[in-house]
Amino acid sequence: GIEYAPGESVTFVVVDNGRADLDRVRLGFEEPATYDADHHAMALFRAAEGVLSPVGWRERRIRASLADRMDASPAAYR
Repeated sequence: GIEYAPGESVTFVVVDNGRADLDRVRLGFEEPATYDADHHAMALFRAAEGVLSPVGWRERRIRASLADRMDASPAAYR
């Protein structure tokens, strides 16, 4: 296995949130070819809500304000 020191940062990517085994995530250095876009989008909206909720913005309002924005998915840049 890989040894990490206590407190050392570990980067990972959720590649299939529907799985419950070790195939759910990949470590950052493994350079996964795909990722679970829906999972990461939900995490982003939850984080945004955490920052913006003190000023009255909830997930629904955040999503609505971004709905008409440009597609920023990696596929849009091919």
